[in-house]
Amino acid sequence: MTLLSEKIKKNFNQNKEIFFIVALGVFLIFFRLNRADTLNDGSHYSMRALAYLDYIGPNLQTAPIQWFGSVPWWGNLSFHDAPPLVFLIQHIFFKIFGENIIALRLPFALSGVGVLIFVYLIAKKLFGKQTAVLSSLALAVSTFFLWSFRTAYLEGVETFFIAGAVYFFLKSLEKEKFWIHTGIFLALALLSKYTSFFLIPFMLIYTFIRHKQTFIQKKFWIGVSIFFLLILPVIVYNIMMYKARGHFDVQVSKLFPSMFEAAKKDWPILFSSTDNTISPFSNYIAIWRQLQGYHTFMFGILLIFSVIFVFVNWLIGMRRKMDSHRHFIPILLLSFSVIFISLPPATRYLPILMPLVSVAIGFSLSNLFEAFTGKRNIQKVLVIIFSVIFFIELAFSINTNLISHPRNEKPKFYSSTGEKSMGFNQLEDYLKTTWKENPLYIPYVRKPKNTNDLMFYWNNLKDNNLYIFDGDMDWFGRIWYFNRFFNYHKINFTSESEIETVVGLDKDLFDILRKVVGVHYVYYITIADNSMKHKTEYANLLEKNFLHNIDTLHNGEKVQIVNDYGENAFIVYKLRLN
Repeated sequence: MTLLSEKIKKNFNQNKEIFFIVALGVFLIFFRLNRADTLNDGSHYSMRALAYLDYIGPNLQTAPIQWFGSVPWWGNLSFHDAPPLVFLIQHIFFKIFGENIIALRLPFALSGVGVLIFVYLIAKKLFGKQTAVLSSLALAVSTFFLWSFRTAYLEGVETFFIAGAVYFFLKSLEKEKFWIHTGIFLALALLSKYTSFFLIPFMLIYTFIRHKQTFIQKKFWIGVSIFFLLILPVIVYNIMMYKARGHFDVQVSKLFPSMFEAAKKDWPILFSSTDNTISPFSNYIAIWRQLQGYHTFMFGILLIFSVIFVFVNWLIGMRRKMDSHRHFIPILLLSFSVIFISLPPATRYLPILMPLVSVAIGFSLSNLFEAFTGKRNIQKVLVIIFSVIFFIELAFSINTNLISHPRNEKPKFYSSTGEKSMGFNQLEDYLKTTWKENPLYIPYVRKPKNTNDLMFYWNNLKDNNLYIFDGDMDWFGRIWYFNRFFNYHKINFTSESEIETVVGLDKDLFDILRKVVGVHYVYYITIADNSMKHKTEYANLLEKNFLHNIDTLHNGEKVQIVNDYGENAFIVYKLRLN
């Protein structure tokens, strides 16, 4: 026991900086993790992960359950628009921690902590401890990094496995046994999202150039075998989908123009664009412009400068014998750029770049300090300058990601990427209090077995509640906060446009719901800010009728839902019919 404690103490003393940086990262990532609403692609990822069911909605991106009426045996091996691993991980976290925002974001938050540790280990192995400390610190204070792991984009978990794959790849170049670890992490990265594919050509090319003998090592081929074994479910899924529908999943189909027509029939919303222009130069410029814009001006400039410095240092070093590790980051960055030859660099794709950029920052700062070795006054000035840049970025990051209402609303004091609290969480809290009036409500997560379980049935409304929502509400918000309860808990949500289609303008909705259907309570959920509504004729009529019944018949109420900013976010009209 004494030997173990001594070993731990020695390890802490040797790496105490990273312990403090990780502690900072943990605080920044986990503080008020459930503050913001779920209003991005993470909403439909999480909604599907909750029951591990590939279904978004009846008129959106269709999935195997809609094509066949139920999920075929191969339909559980992956998802129609992404590989399955992150869905599965989230599903497990929901099982353990329950159906809540913390469980939704926890896999990504933990991944962020893991990325910090891997970045330290990668930079230390490549360039030494000083670079490792600076790299991990730059990553910890980065506004964009913090945002990436406080939301539920697939890239959060993917970045963790990418960082792990890179670290074990470096280890495998020294010790053959780590090829097994590399194969596992590489497969898990690919099973998280296909954009991690860039690692495969990078590893093969780098190994061929620097360590050709690797290709005859037994452990290398064991690692390759494990890699293919782990990704086999996705391969089978795509083969079966091709047999059934004439195309692969969404992401793979986009690589094959010959499949566009077949894919367009199932996913018209994703394959309707006629713009096939490929502009890699514009994409590459956009990557760095966006990354610079997600941070404070000075930190963004440091980021761009560091990447340029890494490449300049590499090009100069090619003329003379240079430490082989200095080739590593530039070649990896070039491999990453292949993704964006034809793919526009949307915000959600860029988190996987931040670990590489942070190592570039650490490398450039370390080299800058070394350039002034022996000139202590200049080094002190540099320390002060970069400490100020890091501190201001930290304050900017906190103002963007942790505080409900940024202390200063001018863009230079916070980033627009920060997740917002628009009142959906508060709306859910209120609506949950009404479930007790709904006999049909199922308190646990019910996984639908077929399309019949996902249909809206008017005869199910007798003695139950009906929840009508404004069609102008945020689509992502509707998926997590309304569709989830309809799909898994049998809460009868429908939009005003669907009600208009069924009932029409010339009939009395309340009379039908009261006398014919037998609804207990009917709710209408709308946006409080009239400037955000399109105000269709039926929406105006519906709201007017609710107000008339509440004011004249006194059999209902109007409830204001307030968001974190203290603003009226939603209005819920509640009317008792029976």
